[in-house]
Amino acid sequence: MVDSVEVAKKRVSDTLQDQLPALQPFPFDYEILALELGTDAAEAWRRWRHIELNEDKSGLQITIHDSHVDIALPYWHSGEAAEDAFRKLWKCVGVIQEQTGYIAYDPQLDREIQGESGSDQSDGARRYARTKAAVEKMIPNGERTRPWWKFW
Repeated sequence: MVDSVEVAKKRVSDTLQDQLPALQPFPFDYEILALELGTDAAEAWRRWRHIELNEDKSGLQITIHDSHVDIALPYWHSGEAAEDAFRKLWKCVGVIQEQTGYIAYDPQLDREIQGESGSDQSDGARRYARTKAAVEKMIPNGERTRPWWKFW
């Protein structure tokens, strides 16, 4: 029997992928996770039952949990690429709010945000640009050699 929470997460995932086809689900290998956790695959699935969607070009990552959704965007964009990445991000916020009724909270702005609000979008973009500048000072040459989630 499929749990209603799993159905709801799948519906959000499917809608996001319909809206942004470049979003791809991360395929968890529950057998390997089970070995790492010292348990069986069923327990690994219970611990890692979120859905993770990634887009290679922008680095946009959406993690759909049972009762909330996390959205992450790496700090390597500027100019038109940043505008495109933010358009995708705001589209995802809108889809998630529509599908779930969740409120959106931006921890960097330290407030609730509305996907359609121009001030939220411009405030988010300004904060992103300031943080990106700070991150660039910390990264030698500012170069990215592989997708941001592939840290090995």
